[in-house]
Amino acid sequence: MIKSILTKAYYKINIIKHYFICNRISLDAEIGKDVIISKGAEYIGDVKISFGSTVGKGSYINSGIIQNTSIGEYCSIAYGVMIGLREHDHTFKTTSPVLAKIKYGDPELANLPRKRTSIGDGCWIGANCIIRQGLHIGKGAVIGAGSVVLKNVPDGEIWAGNPAKMIKARTNFD
Repeated sequence: MIKSILTKAYYKINIIKHYFICNRISLDAEIGKDVIISKGAEYIGDVKISFGSTVGKGSYINSGIIQNTSIGEYCSIAYGVMIGLREHDHTFKTTSPVLAKIKYGDPELANLPRKRTSIGDGCWIGANCIIRQGLHIGKGAVIGAGSVVLKNVPDGEIWAGNPAKMIKARTNFD
């Protein structure tokens, strides 16, 4: 209970810290430890950003959960995204971190090691997308709404679907 209260207080302190850096930031945002939001980031909405993530100049994020992710400059990230989240290790004896802690003394045994996700400059990530940890979304790429991205996306390509696949290449992006 105390830890939860302190964590929420920490998030609010980080909002105040980033208030003068970002052009607009929602009071509902949760900004975690070691998160870097570049001066001139456009908008940070009702989003939870954690584990050393970075947000580039001119980028905006409407809502979602973002972990261990580097977001480039001038990216447009829509509502309800989930980027770079932890994944359970389905090959371990249990996929439950709670049971792994009880039986083996370490909840991390049930999780795959963290891998950094990166979103290149000028990307557009549509609403309700899921992008697995450790992937790279290339410069100028577009991810269609509701897509589940399981592979790296090259520069300037439009991907959509579940699982996401290449729809077409953009011919003019900067």
